[in-house]
Amino acid sequence: MLLIGDVHGKHDQYLEIIDTHHESIQLGDFGFNYDCCRPNHMILGGNHDNYDLLPSHPNNLGDYGTYRGIFFIRGAQSIDRSARIEGQSWWRNEELSYIQLSQCINLYSKVRPKIVISHTCPKFLMTHLGGRADWGSRTEIAMAQMYSIHPPQIWIFGHFHRSKSIMIGITKFVCLNELEQFQLPL
Repeated sequence: MLLIGDVHGKHDQYLEIIDTHHESIQLGDFGFNYDCCRPNHMILGGNHDNYDLLPSHPNNLGDYGTYRGIFFIRGAQSIDRSARIEGQSWWRNEELSYIQLSQCINLYSKVRPKIVISHTCPKFLMTHLGGRADWGSRTEIAMAQMYSIHPPQIWIFGHFHRSKSIMIGITKFVCLNELEQFQLPL
């Protein structure tokens, strides 16, 4: 399974990447238009996605759950939301609600996956990515809870526009840069 980092509307480059792959999952921040989507190429919502369109789009992976043995969770917080326009470049539901996150944590504790994909990452990784230890949205805090329940073997995410691999305990965390690709064997 091919995983792809943030696209941010660079759809021509994205299409070149998926052209030689049967299936893929794009890890959020696809952009605000999904007209170029193709079958078998799924999108996991990030914080720079159009939540008026994405939830009902056939390429939408969903809010959280499992897909082909991979546990996924969407969303992140836009630190630049004050400079954006609601309904055009920012959506209030860019992160899951507290109730949805609680349901996600419950499902995660039952599934105990080996592989996790998300748009952002658990809060405790912030310092490894150039952030401060006191940073962290409700999504990132929930992901830290998920990790404390069960550390997966690998957790792949985007959001930070960096190419970085971090080993913590038994878990390899992989941060994908914009349009960076990671081949996940299934």
